Amino acid sequence: MRERFSRVYKECRDPVYGYLLYMTKDASLAEDLSQETFLKIFLGLRRFCGERSIFSWSQRCRVR
Repeated sequence: MRERFSRVYKECRDPVYGYLLYMTKDASLAEDLSQETFLKIFLGLRRFCGERSIFSWSQRCRVR
């Protein structure tokens, strides 16, 4: 599980943070939201079945 999350984090951290920074225009808030996003991803990673890209799936986690 740790290895899987590590791969997801490496693949998605910059796009997720960049998107949140673009939306909020606040680096501190974007960082906080990124942390919350990756917590949700970690908690939901078992449900990821590979039916879409991990980035698309992570975007869905972020808004829930």
